[in-house]
Amino acid sequence: MIQVFIPLYNDITYFPRALVSVLGQQGVELEVIISDNASTDGSYEHALQIAAGDPRVKVFRNASNIGPIPNLNRFREYVSADYYMVLCSDDALGDPTALCKAQTILDSDSEIVSVYSDMVYIDGNDRKLATRRFRATGVFDAHRALRNSILSYRNCFGIPLLNRKAACADLRYPEQMTYVADVYLSYRAAERGRVFHIAEPLIWNRYTGRNLTASLFSQSTRQFAELIEILDLPINSWDRLVRAFRLATVIPSKYIFLKIARLRS
Repeated sequence: MIQVFIPLYNDITYFPRALVSVLGQQGVELEVIISDNASTDGSYEHALQIAAGDPRVKVFRNASNIGPIPNLNRFREYVSADYYMVLCSDDALGDPTALCKAQTILDSDSEIVSVYSDMVYIDGNDRKLATRRFRATGVFDAHRALRNSILSYRNCFGIPLLNRKAACADLRYPEQMTYVADVYLSYRAAERGRVFHIAEPLIWNRYTGRNLTASLFSQSTRQFAELIEILDLPINSWDRLVRAFRLATVIPSKYIFLKIARLRS
């Protein structure tokens, strides 16, 4: 059994597409868990409508808006299956065999705790912006991925396609580091086992220039610096020079990318 946890808040535009991409997965037994954060735009009602016709969909609702990260962390309360995925409501699975491929990996090796994949960046109209290749195949070095993330101001793990509950479900996304929360949690999970990368674009990661990632972008520089302190990472003079250079190149390119995504959406 696989459970896909979708935190939801006022996303009637893209959430239905995310849900369809999950329910259309082939070759797996699955359940979708939706945690609605007091939506007011019809998202919650749409989730209930789908759940009424599909027993695989379970809907929970917070009495009031508790914030994005606390709602994200509610996966720890609801997930009970051996394997799970946390999927943002505006993203989607880009291949109907994505979860089956990830489950095959976890079934084959009990030491693997998380499976990742390449991804396609899409705009608000489901059009491709770019393909993100992580240059990894099979088991990869989480320490190197963390170091590259710190030096480049980018998430070099990717989005977890599937996690092993026994190893990961007690971890929490940090509320004080919203932009780098994925990097933090990925590394903490990797401390408990091995991580695996499928070199196929199995996830669609949406950028509209208006979503949560864009709103948090201004905090990225500070939060990557905080991540170094929290994880007590050794940073030498060369690392500082590389980070300064990347700050001058990557951050402006991200800004331009978000602007393009907004214009296209």
